Amino acid sequence: MASIAEIEKELLQLSPSDRARIAVAAWESLARDPASAADPTLDPDGLDLAQARDADLESGTNALGIEEFRRQTGGE
Repeated sequence: MASIAEIEKELLQLSPSDRARIAVAAWESLARDPASAADPTLDPDGLDLAQARDADLESGTNALGIEEFRRQTGGE
């Protein structure tokens, strides 16, 4: 089995849409996992927001560009 570092390296070589798809699938799997669902650091409201944003991106409505995202979040 590949190491986490190897998986991450391969993941970052995927297209943005493929990376987003994997991110959503991973996040949703955490919400369905009883152990993770009981974790107080897992934010169900954040999950709902992420799913709504994913739907926006998939439909092309209200898509937020990376520059605007960084500006709003104080990112680089």
